[in-house]
Amino acid sequence: MLLQVARKKTLHNLVNKIKFGKLKGGDFGRAVLCYVAPIVMKQKEKNIQLSFSKAGHFWLDSGLVGLKKILDEMEKEVNFKQKDNEFILEGSREAVQRALEQAYDILVERYYNISTKKQREDTRAYNFYYDSKKDRFYSFPKKKSCGIAEIIYNKAPRPTGTSVKWAYKSDKKVEFEYNGKKIKRTLVRLPESHAHLQERMDDFLNENELDITTSGLLVDGPYAVKPKVNIKVGSEPKKVKGHCYFCGHPSDTFEEATQTTFPLITGTSGVLSFNSMAQKPEKVCWKCFFLGKFVPVNGFYYTSGDDIFTFFPY
Repeated sequence: MLLQVARKKTLHNLVNKIKFGKLKGGDFGRAVLCYVAPIVMKQKEKNIQLSFSKAGHFWLDSGLVGLKKILDEMEKEVNFKQKDNEFILEGSREAVQRALEQAYDILVERYYNISTKKQREDTRAYNFYYDSKKDRFYSFPKKKSCGIAEIIYNKAPRPTGTSVKWAYKSDKKVEFEYNGKKIKRTLVRLPESHAHLQERMDDFLNENELDITTSGLLVDGPYAVKPKVNIKVGSEPKKVKGHCYFCGHPSDTFEEATQTTFPLITGTSGVLSFNSMAQKPEKVCWKCFFLGKFVPVNGFYYTSGDDIFTFFPY
């Protein structure tokens, strides 16, 4: 209370000095302290704690270990600590959100959005996209998830940017000559909005011997294999609508319990077939939905023919 009164008095004196043109260097420093110090103190008070609890479920607990392993190798913007059966992240809401998003990006690029040796070597099968900021085209190999990640999420890559639909696309490959060599590929034409890129795109395709395999021109990003997550840091349940099927914690928002959370659960349509009394499928909180993706970090596997054998330290 005394600090608040003193600050008001100091500000009153500074306002008078500003009015009469008598503000000095030292006065300016006091003005900065009066305004900035409370803001800094207020920001420090906004730190939150986000906890991930051990669920007693081998799959989700493996995912928790996987998340911790990736966070441990990252530059620390938030504090981590373990307490009993909880793993706790502490920092500002924005910092905790960024840490989890960065950890997830590392996970995806390391386990889900990868290219096999064959895919990297087969350069003629590469796709391509246009970077509007750098004003140039880039080629990239095909992507797929492998191993344990493939068990969790085995779907086709999706655009990370936007896509501009072709104005025209030939039904079959056309053979023609380019710089003295024969080229055989699908012909496409860009719409008027991107017609200025047509010649450069054709040259890029011909020089790299690429074919058209997409429904449109990819812009500002390649295809990527990236399971959906919904990270909701700092949002306490406003109105509890139920409890998570796996961890039992209350929540106001839920995700469908699918194979990306736990692979022994089938998809939404399959779950409906096995629910008693034709009830709706179970729901999970965003944390369990998130942790289920990190299991490949902690697991081991080997393949034999079409079979995969997985092991999880627990």
